[in-house]
Amino acid sequence: MKLGIIGSGMIVKELLSITELLKNVELEAICGTVRSKEKVDGLKNEYV
Repeated sequence: MKLGIIGSGMIVKELLSITELLKNVELEAICGTVRSKEKVDGLKNEYV
């Protein structure tokens, strides 16, 4: 299953750490608002 995330709030980081443990789940994309671009880019670098 491919997963796309919208947003970069506190829960997203927790969710992403759990998805690494799930078999057959592949993180495909993360997107957010312009004001959260730095945070979204950091999450992309770490998890995608």
